Amino acid sequence: MIVGVALITAGLAFAVVGVLGWYARLPRNRFAGVRTPATLRDDETFTMGNRVSAPLTIAAGAVATLGGIATMGSPTHTHHHELPGTPLNGPTTSGVIQPP
Repeated sequence: MIVGVALITAGLAFAVVGVLGWYARLPRNRFAGVRTPATLRDDETFTMGNRVSAPLTIAAGAVATLGGIATMGSPTHTHHHELPGTPLNGPTTSGVIQPP
C-alpha cells in the first residue's frame, strides 16, 4: 500500500510539473522541471526546455499514477508455493522431494 501511495503521489507531481511546463507556468527553479545549466541560464530557455519535455513528463506521471493504482488493487498477501526440502521449508524426512 505504501508503494502504491508513493507512486500515485509522485505520478501526480510529475503530471502537474508537465502541465505547468506545457503552459509555460512553471517558474525557473532548482527543484522541478528540466534543470540543466543551459535551461537555468535564463527564463526563456527554461520555459522552452520544459515546454518541449512536457509531453514525456506528463506521460511519465500517468504511467506512475496508473502503476500506483494497479499496486493498490493487487492483493497484499501472496501465497508462495515452495517445494518441500527447500531451505525455506526445511529438509524432507525421506530426503526425496515429495509433491505438495
